[in-house]
Amino acid sequence: MHRPGGPYALITSLCIFMYDRARHRFRLDGLLPGATIEEVRDNTGFDFDCPDDVGMAPPPEPDRLKIIRGRVAREIAETYPEFAATKLGYQGDSAD
Repeated sequence: MHRPGGPYALITSLCIFMYDRARHRFRLDGLLPGATIEEVRDNTGFDFDCPDDVGMAPPPEPDRLKIIRGRVAREIAETYPEFAATKLGYQGDSAD
């Protein structure tokens, strides 16, 4: 999704990156279950900073998951309907 002011974070199927505005680089912030740093490096098309103590990213809290599967999925579905349906379970307008 577009965010005015530049990047903030990048979430992939393997990890979460946070953007370091001072360094103009992404930093690996957390791995998703089953992912390794080596796998992230092999599947990322850009260099990124990697701290020594990268841990597992926590799962989203229920209220945030509701937002992702509701409002965020609806916005994504305008451009990527198949992704919204298959990855986020979005099935069209519904009450958030």
